[in-house]
Amino acid sequence: MHADKKELRAAMLRQRSSLDPGEVNAKSSAVIENFLSTRKLMQHTCFLVYLPIKSEVDTKPLLRELLQQGREVYAPYCDPHRPGRMEFYRVQDLSCLRPGFCNIYEPEPKQENIFENHAPSVAVVPGVAFDESGYRLGFGQGFYDRYFSLLSDPGPLLAGFAYDFQVVERLPADPWDIPMHFIFTETRTIEVFTQNKSS
Repeated sequence: MHADKKELRAAMLRQRSSLDPGEVNAKSSAVIENFLSTRKLMQHTCFLVYLPIKSEVDTKPLLRELLQQGREVYAPYCDPHRPGRMEFYRVQDLSCLRPGFCNIYEPEPKQENIFENHAPSVAVVPGVAFDESGYRLGFGQGFYDRYFSLLSDPGPLLAGFAYDFQVVERLPADPWDIPMHFIFTETRTIEVFTQNKSS
């Protein structure tokens, strides 16, 4: 099973890295448009949004739009003193972000700005691949599964961002894998219903 994941991860990353900047921008804009037109998500005021690395779906325009709308926006910070652990901190302005873990832009980890899971929220999650049941293949370090598993219920609604080619019929899943509620691509909005999630 893990060999399957390793091979699929390598194949998906090769295909994703072949995208040129123009394709990334156009496809990312379409993904974001699909997300913003989903009323069930946009009724929320609090959003946790990843920042992209390399040719991932670019979420920076989404952060700008959410901030312009007056939403609460949080981005991930990976603590160098706690390997494998991640927290989300509030973003007031994109100019305050700085390169951090793996050169991904991160917010300043001020304790007063840490995300507290008190109100309904939406988390926008990256992935190397997703399947139509909502399961996600990441880089294998477990940051997102670990973070969401430690939040009290109900946790955020989880929205995976991907390109069309990153969505497959079925992924090998481990017991600790946390599935998405939604997956957004440049041409599709997949709303996933499974018994082990609450929305």
